[in-house]
Amino acid sequence: MGLKSLVGVWALVVASGMTWINRYGTTPGVTGDTPVMWPEEIPWVDQEQRAGLLMFAHPRCPCTRASLNELQRITDRAGIQADVIFWQPKNTQDETDWSDTSLIRQAKSLSNLRVHLDHGGRMTDRFDARTSGLCLVFEEYHGLLFRGGVTSSRGHEGVSDSHSLILKALANPSSPLFVGSESEGSRIDEFPVFGCEIDPKP
Repeated sequence: MGLKSLVGVWALVVASGMTWINRYGTTPGVTGDTPVMWPEEIPWVDQEQRAGLLMFAHPRCPCTRASLNELQRITDRAGIQADVIFWQPKNTQDETDWSDTSLIRQAKSLSNLRVHLDHGGRMTDRFDARTSGLCLVFEEYHGLLFRGGVTSSRGHEGVSDSHSLILKALANPSSPLFVGSESEGSRIDEFPVFGCEIDPKP
């Protein structure tokens, strides 16, 4: 094979790799079937706030670093605290390789974020959170207002349209955006979520 042929093959491989990386970075994850009302068996997130902002995360997802930073920016603007729920595999309560990862330490170091370890994935399963970085906004009486991510692609920091959607939901929790079985024509604001699968099944 001549030099020109080798250069052509190399260029094709590079182009294919870049195409795959771009497609991977901009392909959203599965949102899941989020309950439209806050589950009765789970205590309300914050008795002092009528609207709750949650993020579900995989403790080893590198894409979620950017999501955590964006979540802090949103809470700073809204003047509230958010809860970050880190999925934990079953039977790993005492294993620091899951409960003390660099991502969890990052979340603990950021202002306005409260960190929870979801041992066995009970809460993650209840909210059917499938992709790391998924954010949900619930209003205590009116249910689900927002579902989606806070980045425009995997690991990409910067303001996205989701910021304004979340801030609107937090500022107007009693607006007709809420989803309820008895509300005809009601809708939920959604945005794609970019991150790793939270609980990969074998």
